[in-house]
Amino acid sequence: MKKRFILRAAALLALAGLGGLFSARSVNADFMVTFQEIGSNAGTIAVHDNGSAAGLLDLDSSSGILKLVGTFKSFKIDVVFSQSNAGSAVVPAVLTESIQIQRTGGLATDQLIITVSDNTYTVPHGSPLDLQASGANNTTGTTSHPNGATDVFSASLYGPSVQTVIAPTTLANGQSTGLADYPTASVTSTTFTLKMVNVITMANKSSGAVGNYVGVFQGSMVLDSVNNLDTPVPSSIAMLGSMVVPGLGCFWIRRRRSVVPA
Repeated sequence: MKKRFILRAAALLALAGLGGLFSARSVNADFMVTFQEIGSNAGTIAVHDNGSAAGLLDLDSSSGILKLVGTFKSFKIDVVFSQSNAGSAVVPAVLTESIQIQRTGGLATDQLIITVSDNTYTVPHGSPLDLQASGANNTTGTTSHPNGATDVFSASLYGPSVQTVIAPTTLANGQSTGLADYPTASVTSTTFTLKMVNVITMANKSSGAVGNYVGVFQGSMVLDSVNNLDTPVPSSIAMLGSMVVPGLGCFWIRRRRSVVPA
């Protein structure tokens, strides 16, 4: 039954009236991804929408889409793909991420912290609001070719008070947070922030070749003015979609009382 509620990001955005959101050359300077390595090769950078830093470049010129490929410290960034609809000022507010990385240097204890955030959302506003989020570690391995990866995932709203829908949760290979619902969220500030944090540890060092010890992680957040029966659910399909059809990549499982009959 859930398959009938799987919607491409494009379909959800169109439903919300976002036809003009992804315009070329426009910039949402406060939609960004930060990278921080803790351990043998420590450092921090931030890449803003349509920006670049330390060899990581946003390959999508549209506003509201960040597609980053390159290297950072001990890690090869196969792709970090994120979407924000803050610039459209429509409900629901949506933030998504799809991450695929390899550890090509450093130590097995080194951590890469990837934070996706946007502090320019303006709607919905007031209370109660329905804040939902989910995160998943879709990394796989075998007995003969182990590929151990962990992601300590968290998701929060700052409106301006901090409302954490998912507290830091350790996800091993194949694990997800499942549905996290906070139906009494509130926004009292003029603008608010949605933020997801991934603290990733990769046990196996990769040669950097395609498919060699790859970590795959997804996350999504939705802030709505109405209660929802289901939440965005990241899956390996989201990553596949983001690479095959840039700009249309993330998928959600989502059932809204106002849209889908009971």
